[in-house]
Amino acid sequence: MAACDGFRLTIIGKGGHGAYPENCIDSVVIAAQIITAVQQIVSRRISAIEPAVITIGSIRSSSSRGNVISDSVVLLGTIRSFSTATRERLREEVERVCSIIRSFGAEYKLEYEIGYPPTVNDRQIAAVMKEVATELIGADNVVELPPKTWSEDFSMLAEVSPGAFMFLGGEMNDYRRSHHSPDFDINENGLFIGSAILAATALRLLEQSE
Repeated sequence: MAACDGFRLTIIGKGGHGAYPENCIDSVVIAAQIITAVQQIVSRRISAIEPAVITIGSIRSSSSRGNVISDSVVLLGTIRSFSTATRERLREEVERVCSIIRSFGAEYKLEYEIGYPPTVNDRQIAAVMKEVATELIGADNVVELPPKTWSEDFSMLAEVSPGAFMFLGGEMNDYRRSHHSPDFDINENGLFIGSAILAATALRLLEQSE
């Protein structure tokens, strides 16, 4: 899974009446320019064979009125990547984009939240886990997933000690519930399967190390 970093960009302009834009520095218009430029980072500054995502998920203006030019705008975003080099490059490119704010006469404050690193499975442990899972629940119930741009704090443990991360199916029968949603729920009847796979994997790794 991907590394996950967040950012908060505050664009500081000069507010005023919407009828007199020439007396203002319109932070909303500048924010629109930034959003467009940020969307070009992955497509034009990162290799096409290197997975990366930048999403601006929130834009908040200091004004809620249509006839007022806002003093400031806050953009909240997330950055996903799979390698250290790309992770650093993405942050650099976001900073480069922000530099155009001053060309419009405004100022800005960029704050980063450095999140979890990429989740990388140890090949040997993952192979043993797959072998054990296949024996316990059958090959038809063991699926290899492609890389996902989700993020997971298990990655920090895997940086300290080799490990492997697996997903355990727990879907309800009526319909698929999304993570991070108000109706999220799981079928708990299969939780013991995950415990069994982890325990058997640990035992087999101990046997192989003797």
